[in-house]
Amino acid sequence: MLSKIGCFFTGNLFIKKKTSTNIKPLPPFIIISIANRNQAQ
Repeated sequence: MLSKIGCFFTGNLFIKKKTSTNIKPLPPFIIISIANRNQAQ
């Protein structure tokens, strides 16, 4: 599960670097929902 979240955040940072800096980080509730979804799998 943690590796999935790590891959997600790494990919997210990579996308942010490639795209404009105007993109805001994900709200905490989205991050929590993703973590919960990964735990359920």
